[in-house]
Amino acid sequence: MLRPFFVQGGGVILSADAAEPEREEFAATPWAGWKRGLAYFVLGLVALALLYVVWVLYLSGEPLFAVVVLALCVGIVTIFGSARFYTARFIFPAIAAVLVFIALPVLYTSYVGFTNYGARNLLTFERVTNQFLGKISVDKSTERPFILVRNGALYQLFFPQGEGGLLSEAVALDGIPRSVQMQETSSPPQTAMEMREVIKLRNELGVLSAVLPDGSELNMSGLRNFAKQQKVYELQPDG
Repeated sequence: MLRPFFVQGGGVILSADAAEPEREEFAATPWAGWKRGLAYFVLGLVALALLYVVWVLYLSGEPLFAVVVLALCVGIVTIFGSARFYTARFIFPAIAAVLVFIALPVLYTSYVGFTNYGARNLLTFERVTNQFLGKISVDKSTERPFILVRNGALYQLFFPQGEGGLLSEAVALDGIPRSVQMQETSSPPQTAMEMREVIKLRNELGVLSAVLPDGSELNMSGLRNFAKQQKVYELQPDG
């Protein structure tokens, strides 16, 4: 395109129209509007999903996490919904990840650790009482390895001891707490159940008490042993 000019004092001066470069305007394609609309639609769905999470967290009694998710939602909508924050879209995910997954857990854990808002302090008095009453101590010096023997539909416990051992009467392992008397025997059982079969009956064995000839009781302390057990805490009359 020709530009008008004139000569003055040996120099060439372009006209005002020639001083600026020519600008070419491109007509917007029909797909541009669809892409923009689809982007806003997806952004709206993400915002609605995050707002639903905020509502659920608030109803669950977690206002702190609800505020965090709400702030994240506002940041996503603001940065990805406005063209003026285009450059921030590249660093926003990294900053949000550091704040949500590193900074927030550290601060929240420190807050819980130095206050009375820990999980143990949120339990009811009855549940805490049951937790303490359920604690037991095992006397390691009384541990005895055991063998479980199948006797038809019943079972027998055997504690090896020297060339013989102690053999219980045949009992049913049906989950009902019961005590079995252990009797001395010089002939140990020839067959014993495999460990994988014993593991399946560990809950039933857990409520079984083996009474030795001296009157002491042993309870299951592991998958392979019985031992004396004693409660660590007892409920006193004054509560």
